[in-house]
Formats: sequence, C-alpha cells, structure tokens
Amino acid sequence: MTKKFNRNKKNLVSGFTLIELLVVIAVVGIMSAVILSQLNSARSKGSDANKKSNLRNIGTQAAIWYDSATLGNESFNGVCSYGPVQNMWQAAGATCNNGASGYRVRAQLVQQNQYGPSSGLDWLCVDATGIPKILDTDPGGSAVTCP
Repeated sequence: MTKKFNRNKKNLVSGFTLIELLVVIAVVGIMSAVILSQLNSARSKGSDANKKSNLRNIGTQAAIWYDSATLGNESFNGVCSYGPVQNMWQAAGATCNNGASGYRVRAQLVQQNQYGPSSGLDWLCVDATGIPKILDTDPGGSAVTCP
C-alpha cells in the first residue's frame, strides 16, 4: 500500500498498487481452481454412491419380487421389468438382464481406477446373490451372473 501526497488537499491519499491488486487476484484465482476441482471430485463420488445404493436396493426388491411373484415357479424371468427394480436400475443408468436362473444389473461408475489399477473404467455389478461386485472391466453380454 502506498501513500501519495495530494497537492490540492494537502493530505495523504492511500491506495493499492497495480502489482498488489494483481497478486490478490492471482491468489483468489488459484484458490477457486483448487476448490472447484475438489467440488467436482465430491460430485462424482456422490453420483457413484447413489448408483451403489440403488444397485444394493435392487437385491432387496428382487428378493421381494421373487418371493411374491414366482409362487413355486422359481424363475427370475421378469424381475428386470418389475416396477421398483426397473425404476432403480434405470435411475442408476444401469442395464438389467434376467433369465430363469438369475438376474444381473451393471452400471459404469464415474470415478475411475478406484478399485482396479489399469482399465480406467470401473463397473458395479449385482446379481441374484445380492452381493455388489466392483469390476475393472465391463462385464458386457447378456449373462445373468457377475463374473
């Protein structure tokens, strides 16, 4: 901060130099960039947590459907089109396969390489066992079990 003598008013006028203002602007810019990158990371982690929650709940809803809809038929045909299950896998941006022996729901996660070292893409897969599995590659295909 500098002080200059004003000849008209015979007092000192204080103000910031251009360099001081530029330094403050640069520091604020750097801080905002760091905060925004952390915000984006938190947003993608939140998205993945939502997908994981939806896929875990699918196991419960599928068990409810299986107990009430099969009535001794013991087939998973139709579980993917059952209302609550369908709403959850669609909300998670997932795909659902079902057959007589089981079902499988898979969704791509936003965060990459958090569970595997190499592929860059992580997938969450839930099948009739009800146990969510994190995969390093897309399980693909129309199988009704997670690899």
